[in-house]
Amino acid sequence: METVESKEVSVSISSYAEHREQTRVSCALAVQVHAPAEDVLLFTYAMNISHRGVYVRANRPLPQGASVSLDLQPSTPTERLTVKGVVVRVVDQEGSPRGMGIVFSEMCSNECEALERLVSRLDNRAMLTVADAETYSRYSNGDISSF
Repeated sequence: METVESKEVSVSISSYAEHREQTRVSCALAVQVHAPAEDVLLFTYAMNISHRGVYVRANRPLPQGASVSLDLQPSTPTERLTVKGVVVRVVDQEGSPRGMGIVFSEMCSNECEALERLVSRLDNRAMLTVADAETYSRYSNGDISSF
């Protein structure tokens, strides 16, 4: 079992995927991934995010254990957030969305709070989209009794 340690977080790479503690929120969030040791700068997007980590699309994912810096770029530039992370899961198979699961590490309290706000906002936006779809479905089927 390989363990990656940082100042504040110790992550067991082999068991991370099976022991998620936070609910993930589906999203299409712009992300810049920088891995200096791998000489990689990747512009991509997150498919889902939680308070502990993020899954980003990558045609050529970084190896497990790679340290990265993530620049999370919501639609509002003032909400931009840069955090450190470690690649804990790699998906590199045909037929699956290629990418990597990254757990956040070395976060100060301000970064944690900003990340919580971002995830909550994305989660609220997803719930509104579902609610709007349900309302449209009822309306288009003629069920206007609940309006």
